[in-house]
Amino acid sequence: MIGEQKTQSIDYLLGGLLPLFSVVFLVVFTYATNAEILTLSSIWGILGVLSVIAVLVYILWALLLKKKPYQSALAAFLFMILFLIYGGVYNLLVKADFVPIRHYNLLVLVIVLGRYLGWAVSKISMEISKKLWVLLISLAGILVLFNLARIIPVEIQKRSQLSHAVITQTTPGEVDTSGKPDIYWLVFDEFAGFDVMRDYCHYPEIDKFIQDLENLGFQVVENSHASSYYTLHQIATRLNYEPLPSDLNEVEYYKYITENKVMNELKSRGYTSVVLDEAGSAELGFQAKPPMNADIHLEDYVESTDASSSMVFGSFGLLVARQTMLAPLTVYYNFENEGIAKHRDTIYFVSDELANLDLPEPKFVYSHLLFPHMPFMFTENGTYLESPYHHDWDYYLGQYKFSVKIILRTVRSILDESDPQNPPIIILQSDHGARSLGNNGSGQGGLENYDKEYRTSIMFALYAPNCPEMPLRDGIDPINTFPLVFNCLFDMDIPYQQEYR
Repeated sequence: MIGEQKTQSIDYLLGGLLPLFSVVFLVVFTYATNAEILTLSSIWGILGVLSVIAVLVYILWALLLKKKPYQSALAAFLFMILFLIYGGVYNLLVKADFVPIRHYNLLVLVIVLGRYLGWAVSKISMEISKKLWVLLISLAGILVLFNLARIIPVEIQKRSQLSHAVITQTTPGEVDTSGKPDIYWLVFDEFAGFDVMRDYCHYPEIDKFIQDLENLGFQVVENSHASSYYTLHQIATRLNYEPLPSDLNEVEYYKYITENKVMNELKSRGYTSVVLDEAGSAELGFQAKPPMNADIHLEDYVESTDASSSMVFGSFGLLVARQTMLAPLTVYYNFENEGIAKHRDTIYFVSDELANLDLPEPKFVYSHLLFPHMPFMFTENGTYLESPYHHDWDYYLGQYKFSVKIILRTVRSILDESDPQNPPIIILQSDHGARSLGNNGSGQGGLENYDKEYRTSIMFALYAPNCPEMPLRDGIDPINTFPLVFNCLFDMDIPYQQEYR
């Protein structure tokens, strides 16, 4: 009797592995697909939540199907499959638009289907159900191992790059730094070019923004296009002023950004490198991106006004949750609250405090804000939007208009604090234009009838009063950004080039 109970206990423990493996596979597969931009620490929250759900579902079936551990395992496994694919099925049905689909009716239908499938497998004999269990857990195990094999080389490559991303403090030494101007490179992610604003968004006030910049002393470049609409590719090409393939994976671009020609050249001339890089943000950017080899990282200077933490899953957990029956919750609860608060405070830090920092001079300041990039959290007047609208492209234009105000506040504050006898160089750019790539599955699509050419149309304006002969022209490729500056400031002879799209 005791031996029989022990055997049955082991069977129940083994049976519970099958629904757990379904959860592990989804998390590991999703991570493997995005491994270049994530860190392993991002998986544990969502993996823990889904594992608890899988165990509870298995226990419920075990209570309903008494003394049938493997039938209970199969029933729980089938229900978890429905649970884990729910979000994808919902999105497909909404897109197909055959009949009106709402979560409240689809959820009931899926739960009833799961109950029916569980009842059906309960009729299978113990012997056959155990064989099916062996087959399914073997397949699940193979799939998990396959995806682990995809992850391991990427993790090794990331760790190798991170070990080389040593933050070093440089000192001018014997280098003469007198009279060298500060250089600000201010990148506003996904800021559409002026032609897009006129032709597609029908926003003629963009010409007022251009006039404001010109009145401040900027040279404004029209019709400048990036060679791709991929952030890392564009930052890497401009920081190294050389063409790079646009189809490398993220990890390959990291090394070109972490150590780059621009910052190495400026360090050799006594510049202090100062970086605020939201593209490396764990919440909104490329989480796995190693820090740039800079003297000062301004992320440490940004103090969030929202001290509370509501990062339940993080951005990766949110990605996984949207594929499951947790998808309805992601509409009403903002899992990214802490990241949103930090993003907001970083934007205001750049516009209001960047110019006032007491930093060694001369300095090279690289600020990359994921703005007006989604999340679309601002109206044109700067009031906040609720989280359900953060991925809705209908709100891009409002945030764009507010970003214009932020840009003007930023450059005016820099100019107000600068030495008129040694004015700075200020480069305003976007990495790419508005891409209109959808919304990561939250239900709203991109911009309608949006030409692909618009995706590469960028903002390009340059303040360099000490370089009146700089050969800026409309349509110039942004790969020439730093050759233009270096050739003027340091009498270098870097050839200009045109990347072809």
